[in-house]
Amino acid sequence: MADNLESYFKKHLSKASPGDDNWNVPSDEVWEKVVPEISKKKGLFIPWKYLFLLAFIVMAGLAFLLWPGDEMDASFSETGEKITSERSPVYSPIDNTTQAGSDTNSTKQEMLYTEKQLNQADLFSNNTITSQNQTQTSETSTNQSKDYKANRSGQNVIQYAPSQNNRLQELPLDTRDQIEIASLSSKSIYFSPALPETFLLEAHSINPDLPVDLEKKKPEPFNNQGKFGIGVFFKPTFTSTYLSGELNKGIIETGHVFLYAGNWGFEAKYHLSNRLSLVTGVEKSEIRSWSKSLVDFGYDTSTEHVMETGEKENTSPVPMPTPFGEIDTEITYRFSGSEVISDGEMMHSILETHQDVRYLSIPLGLEYNMMRFSQINWFTEGGLTYNRALRDATSFTSRILHQGQDMAVVGENMTSYPSYTLNYLSFYAGTGVSYQFSKSFQVNGSARYIGSITKVNLQENLSTYVQGFNFKIGIIYIF
Repeated sequence: MADNLESYFKKHLSKASPGDDNWNVPSDEVWEKVVPEISKKKGLFIPWKYLFLLAFIVMAGLAFLLWPGDEMDASFSETGEKITSERSPVYSPIDNTTQAGSDTNSTKQEMLYTEKQLNQADLFSNNTITSQNQTQTSETSTNQSKDYKANRSGQNVIQYAPSQNNRLQELPLDTRDQIEIASLSSKSIYFSPALPETFLLEAHSINPDLPVDLEKKKPEPFNNQGKFGIGVFFKPTFTSTYLSGELNKGIIETGHVFLYAGNWGFEAKYHLSNRLSLVTGVEKSEIRSWSKSLVDFGYDTSTEHVMETGEKENTSPVPMPTPFGEIDTEITYRFSGSEVISDGEMMHSILETHQDVRYLSIPLGLEYNMMRFSQINWFTEGGLTYNRALRDATSFTSRILHQGQDMAVVGENMTSYPSYTLNYLSFYAGTGVSYQFSKSFQVNGSARYIGSITKVNLQENLSTYVQGFNFKIGIIYIF
C-alpha cells in the first residue's frame, strides 16, 4: 500500500503541466524561501575534510623526504671533523701574505695545519698507497716546499707531510679553531707538490685515460663522385600561353591564367663531382591553355530552314583561332520565325577554347650543390628541354549574336584540327633540396621556372609562347 501511495505522489507531483486550480504549483512565497537553499553556490567549494586530508598527505610526503636517515654520514670522522677525501691526503698550498711582525703566528698556523693533516692520515691508513711510500713522498714534498718558501719574500707557502710525529707535542691546542683546512674532492689525484701551481689541479678529477676530444664528429656527406643515378619523379605543372602579334582576321586574347597539369617522368644522373651533376631523362609534359576569340561572318540564307515549331534554324561555318592554330567549326543556331535576316548580313561569334597539348620531353641540364649540410644538399639547376608533340585535345563553347541579341546555339562541331608546331625548345631554371639517407638512395624536391625558347606555334602574324612553373619531387637510386 505504501508503494502505491508513493508512486501516486511521484506520478502527480512530477507532471510538467499544472493541475486543476494549480494545486501542484508552489506559491511565490514558497519559492522565495526554497530557492536560496537549493541554489548552487558559485565558486570553488571543497569540503573541510578533503582539505584536512590533502594537508596530511603533503605533510607526510615532506616528512618522508626531509627526515634524516639512521646511518651516520661517512664524510665525518669520530672527532666531528668533516673529511671529503677517501684517498691519501692531498695538500693544497695556503698562500698567506703577512708582515714581518707576524712570523710567530704564521709558524703556529703551520704547526696546527700539520696536526690536522696527521689526524686525517691516521684515519685513512688503509689506502692503496703504502705508508712507506707516503713517508718518502711527504718528505720530498716538505723539502721542495721549504726550498720554494726560501725563494719567495713576504709569503709563507705551507707544504707539510704527515711524517714528523715528534712535532705534535709542540702544537698549542687553543689556536686550532683559527685554521681552515682546504676541502678536497673525493676523486682528487695525488701529485708531487713541487710547485704551488701544480696544486691547482688537485681540485679537479683528471682521468688520463679519457680522450682529449670528446666531441662527436659530424657525419660526412656521401661521396657520389663518378656514380650514376636513376629515378622517377612527379612534377605538378602550371602553364600559361601568351601571344605576340595580331591576326589578319578576327581578335584572339589569352588571359594570364595558369592551368594545372600533372606531369611525371624518369630521370638519369651522372655525378661529375660531389657538387656538379649532369641530368637528363624522359618525361610526359602537357601544356594547357585558354583563349577567347571574336570572329565576324556573313549570314547564308541558302542553309536556312523552318522548324515544325515555327522557329528558323541555320548552320554556319565559323573559323576559330586558337593559340595552337586555327580550327574550322560548324555552329547550328535557332531564332524566331518572325525575324528576317538577309543574305550576307554580318553575324558575330564569341568562342571560348580550352586546349591540352601533350608532349614527349627530353631535358638536359646541370645540377650544382651550393651548400652541403651533412646528408642534405642545397642545389641550383638549369637546362634545356626538347619537346615533341604527341596528341591534343580541344573543347570550345560558342555564342552567336545578331544585332546584339543571342541566338540559341543547338549544335557545335569541329571540322578540322589545329595545325600547331610539332617541335619546340624550352628552358628551365630552379633551386631545391636533396636528402641522401643512404649510400644508394636520395630524395629531392625543387621549384622551377619554365619558358619556351622557340615558338610553340606560328599562324599568320601571331606567335605563341609558353611560360609557367612546376614543383619536382623524386627519388633516385645511386650506383
